Amino acid sequence: MNYIPITDKDRAEMLKVIGVSGIEDLFKDIPQALREKVKYEKIPQEERSEFELIREFERISERNKVIRDYNSYLGGGVYDHLYPV
Repeated sequence: MNYIPITDKDRAEMLKVIGVSGIEDLFKDIPQALREKVKYEKIPQEERSEFELIREFERISERNKVIRDYNSYLGGGVYDHLYPV
């Protein structure tokens, strides 16, 4: 499976469907000072094979830092639930 990036037309259509005018609108509730601390990596815009893309994401992820000074509540309170149909 190859990675095929979305087109500008695709992006505009998705933003219209969710009711925002641009990508920045998705992050407007996050304080600017906090957003400036985050460095975003652009996803490659050319077609690539699945393996090439995995290698690229692994390269990018190597820059992540483990923060041990904070408690993680990821998944806290999430349990298996059974809902009768």
